[in-house]
Amino acid sequence: MSMVKLPTVAVELLVDSLGVRGSQLQSCVLAVDCSPLPSSATNIERLKSGLEEYVLKHGNRLENFCQLCFSTAEHLKVGTGMAKGSGTSQSKRQMMEAVVVISETSEPAFPACCRPFGKRTEVFFFKDFTPCSIPQPSLDALTSIKWKDYGLTLKRITDQDDIALLEWENLPPNFHIDIALHSYHKEVMMVPSAGNRQADKTFTRKALKLALDELKETNDKALLSSHALKICNYAPDLAKTIAGLVLSSCDINFKKECFSVLGLQCQKLEASGLENCIKDKILSAIGSNDRKAQRTREPAAVLFQNDCFQLDFQDEEYEDGHIRSTMDYWG
Repeated sequence: MSMVKLPTVAVELLVDSLGVRGSQLQSCVLAVDCSPLPSSATNIERLKSGLEEYVLKHGNRLENFCQLCFSTAEHLKVGTGMAKGSGTSQSKRQMMEAVVVISETSEPAFPACCRPFGKRTEVFFFKDFTPCSIPQPSLDALTSIKWKDYGLTLKRITDQDDIALLEWENLPPNFHIDIALHSYHKEVMMVPSAGNRQADKTFTRKALKLALDELKETNDKALLSSHALKICNYAPDLAKTIAGLVLSSCDINFKKECFSVLGLQCQKLEASGLENCIKDKILSAIGSNDRKAQRTREPAAVLFQNDCFQLDFQDEEYEDGHIRSTMDYWG
């Protein structure tokens, strides 16, 4: 029996019971401050809870959660993803879990709230419930992600204190991203295996993409693609033009039809109110279309296409036939 402390992200109790052919791993995480978890919680739920607490304490620089930035975990945007093997007996055992947390504050951070590594993204890596340096295949997976699909441009990856740090070119102000990866086997391996570098890369990439996709799907306007963000820049001017056109008309029936199309009941809105309403609807349509393209893995068929916006269907997770990925958690 051994108690392993995942460095300031989670605390786990790992119990190994070796048999002739190995045994199931059983683990439970001690309760963390932000949300005590039941003993039935899955590993990925525990990893998520631990990373949320780490973010709420600005990298554990604070004894308590920072009330200046966010009071509860509800203010965080979180996505989780899991990839697991389904082919050979060895690959069936392998699991890769990913958690992505985005925190955004409305005001510039106070000096006491600054993170240890500034705006760079910390990527924690755990192997069989133990913190360790991120292996090269998983590091390669980070560089292979099409970050522009999520509105991000990766500048470089550096390593500091056994933590991989992602530096971005275009991260919005007061915006921070944290990532945790956990690789383990569902059964204890009697004979250590060197593993498959390509499979490790594929597992990491798939789990992380699932986490990013979930975060994008469940949080409006989060991680819009670079193409969608470019289109959003035109929304204010377009909304102002449409609002001016509607309000300048002397035709009452025309105005009624316009307000009906916009889903508005009141026709006494001032120009600024109508303009904001139209802008919100445009932005909502762009975001919905962008998430649909990500979800169906097909280019948007109608809304604001251009020749430069092409999704790559030849993702690495399809190259290895024995690997299957899922967002279903195993108990």
